[in-house]
Amino acid sequence: MASVQLPLLGFTAAYSGFVLSSARILVLGPSFLFLVYITVNEIVRLRSRVPRLAGPWGYPLVGSLPSIEGKANSEEYRKWAARYGDVFQVQLGNTTAVVVNSAAAARALFIAQREATNGRPIFYVLHKKVQRGGPVTSIGTSPWDESCRRRRKVAATALNKTSVQSYLP
Repeated sequence: MASVQLPLLGFTAAYSGFVLSSARILVLGPSFLFLVYITVNEIVRLRSRVPRLAGPWGYPLVGSLPSIEGKANSEEYRKWAARYGDVFQVQLGNTTAVVVNSAAAARALFIAQREATNGRPIFYVLHKKVQRGGPVTSIGTSPWDESCRRRRKVAATALNKTSVQSYLP
């Protein structure tokens, strides 16, 4: 067993291998947990990608955020569109975002397939707490169903140009 003189404190401390192994645990334990976290995070992030849709892979944990930081996002998306096509996916941190980068692709995606894309998610606070589980009555935040379709049709009829002009004095 070795001893270490600590002059400022005025005493000698005995050194054992146990202290060293405790120090290793303090360093290696968090390092191991961090590596496990990164591995699990990357597995979850890769599973969240849209299958068969191209796009930049990005970096672990942050995705493609460093590639667009400090730049005009639209310019970087334009460059990626030249490489990956008009519709591609990008990882923004742990979130997968689908970028639609042309009017023709937007028309094909959002108009030609509107039934697949016109729904809205159910928000916990708005739909479960504020409306207390009752029917969703808002138009902009409603999930798509027959009731929402009828409400949107009524609103569109009430807000078209001729109807609005008839409301004016």
